[in-house]
Amino acid sequence: MCSPNLLYRLPDRLLHLELAEFAAWRIYALVKQGRETPDLPCDVYLAEEEWKVLHAWKKKAPPPDKPPPLREAVRWIASLGGFLGRKGDGDPGTTTTWRGLERLSATVEGWQLYQTMHPARASPCCAVSSVGKSQPDSERGDRTTILRNA
Repeated sequence: MCSPNLLYRLPDRLLHLELAEFAAWRIYALVKQGRETPDLPCDVYLAEEEWKVLHAWKKKAPPPDKPPPLREAVRWIASLGGFLGRKGDGDPGTTTTWRGLERLSATVEGWQLYQTMHPARASPCCAVSSVGKSQPDSERGDRTTILRNA
């Protein structure tokens, strides 16, 4: 006979299973589409804030007006998860993409927290010049870079 506690917690476990299935589907679809349709814009799978933070983090430059291609975005995400992208490595897999998405999610969450604490500096690239060199912020007088602890 089943314990009442087990039956009570069953809906919670099913919900966690459904969330895990959705996350696995998103990762698999992202990897597969990155391989099959590499020129598709990445905003099909990533929110605007996600791809802008990703671009600013990887390029150390202001994000462009249009999103980068999906293949490039998947490679950036996978590189956050440990994908090295060497000549013979091929395309990234689901494991490195999953790890990279976790890091990207945490970074976007950190950026959102920063925006709530400092609403005057709401752009994800306000203090970064080209080639990743930072310029002084005239309001504070110190040097800043995007996502310093990346």
